[in-house]
Amino acid sequence: REAKALTAVAGGLLANVPPSEALLAKDRRAIGVPIATAIALPPVLCAALAVWRGVQTRRDADPLRRRAGAAKSVAMQRLGTSPESILTAVCGFIADRCGLPDGTRTRGDAVTALRARRVDAELVQRVETLLAACERSRYAPRGDEKISTDEATTLINALGRVDLLTTKSTKERAA
Repeated sequence: REAKALTAVAGGLLANVPPSEALLAKDRRAIGVPIATAIALPPVLCAALAVWRGVQTRRDADPLRRRAGAAKSVAMQRLGTSPESILTAVCGFIADRCGLPDGTRTRGDAVTALRARRVDAELVQRVETLLAACERSRYAPRGDEKISTDEATTLINALGRVDLLTTKSTKERAA
């Protein structure tokens, strides 16, 4: 075997091959968009999941929000064709959405709660007309034409789009 001569370089180091341009080149490759996305996606998804779970937990911890969230399905289960079931369903829906105590499920309580929350006057009038007709039918059942399951469903859907838990007084207390 042939002995190779070592070359002395700066700093007292010995090298058997002089440094070449290929050895000294700083060749770094960019990771690219697909790899960067694959690396960044799991933490972003975990953060989004954590935020979503936090919102769900906070919402579920509030019994009024939980009751208000289930109000429509409960009302639709109660809703029947009889005026009594319509009255019970609509008054119960309003009480649940407004966070009223369980004993406040009368026409007067429902209309007062809607007015206190500044619901559109025409919508309140439609609710009051339907509930009054249902109450009248208790004492004089004659097939009142103002009583309609379709109207009750329409009113429940319309009231479902209004935030009935937020009132001016609760906003003022929070401020």
